[in-house]
Amino acid sequence: MEEATSANDSNSVLINNNDIMEKGNVYGLGKLTNKFMRSIHIQTNLIDMPMVYQMEEMRETIHKLNNELVEKTTKEKSLEEKVLKSLMSAPTTPDNNDDHGDNT
Repeated sequence: MEEATSANDSNSVLINNNDIMEKGNVYGLGKLTNKFMRSIHIQTNLIDMPMVYQMEEMRETIHKLNNELVEKTTKEKSLEEKVLKSLMSAPTTPDNNDDHGDNT
């Protein structure tokens, strides 16, 4: 497979996968990485919990994440509507100032 950047290209920046994992916040991945890492590693407190409680905890987490997603989607839609409304209501008057310089 051909690499996307050549060694001679001084403008190219190589990104190490470890940098993304360690410095995820720089790339906007920090929170997602933390959630993923927690989800794939068995927590010691979960080993002692009965399965019913683990399922309930997962259900609550899913419910919380769904609520956050709905809230984010609602905010984005509201912002989009405001932008569209401001674009549609912006006055677009024709430029009639061409003959004002000739008034003597």
